[in-house]
Amino acid sequence: MLFRSLEKIAREGANAIYQGEIAHAIAACVTRNGGALAAGDLAGVRVDVARAQAQEFAEATVHGARRDSTGYGILCDALAALDPAALGENRGGGYARTMVTALRTAWQRRAQTLTPAAAGHTTHLGACDGDGMLASMTFTHGPTWFGAGLFVEEAGIVLNSGANLFIQPRQGGAPRAVHNMSPVIVEHRATRHAMGSPGGAKIPAIVMQMIVDAVHYGLPLADAIGLPRVSVAPDGGAEAEAGLMSAIPADLAPRAIDRNEYYGPASALTRDAKGGVHVARDPRF
Repeated sequence: MLFRSLEKIAREGANAIYQGEIAHAIAACVTRNGGALAAGDLAGVRVDVARAQAQEFAEATVHGARRDSTGYGILCDALAALDPAALGENRGGGYARTMVTALRTAWQRRAQTLTPAAAGHTTHLGACDGDGMLASMTFTHGPTWFGAGLFVEEAGIVLNSGANLFIQPRQGGAPRAVHNMSPVIVEHRATRHAMGSPGGAKIPAIVMQMIVDAVHYGLPLADAIGLPRVSVAPDGGAEAEAGLMSAIPADLAPRAIDRNEYYGPASALTRDAKGGVHVARDPRF
């Protein structure tokens, strides 16, 4: 049934999801399982489409979604706080301290305005067409392994469980969905990258390190994507994969990220100056 829903969406556009038989099937599934959702609720959904926001880093421009409710905001604050001159050798002690310091600054700024969003189980994909257009998309089914555990048989759709992402901003205003997803397009000279990752609160750190590897260290993302990573939890605690633990100064007191922990998988597409397309896939998963 999913292919029929996708064909209908292709023919009719986004309204096919929010009106008509798909919307009624979703509402009926939720109601049948004790939830509260009517087809009229879906019909009232409005999606804002806006130009990407931009953050400069070295000679690159990083484009992403609105900063105030996505992981892109954390990523931008971390890149702005990052001192490239202090990075030193890639994956060395200076690198680790500089990354942790910048990410801590970013999480502190997020905490001043919003409660951190919960970790979830997420997917990232990138795409490139024959004209060179790049797309970078991250989407999540929420904080449980299989969304809400509800399958709309008539439409072939698995329902989300992300209502917990709606957060009341500390400064007031209507609740909004706040998450850590950070799909970005990076323009660096004549090269462009589409990159992103799953990973809950670790997403901004993952994407940040791919950007630094590509822009500052000049590494192909296919080589960089498997390098060990450092991260910072929303409470400010330093975290690192085994390959980086020995490089992190002891005063940062890092927690070891277990190899079975959900830390990726990142993915990226690079379109080079000659029009060639290169794929980077995370070897962790």
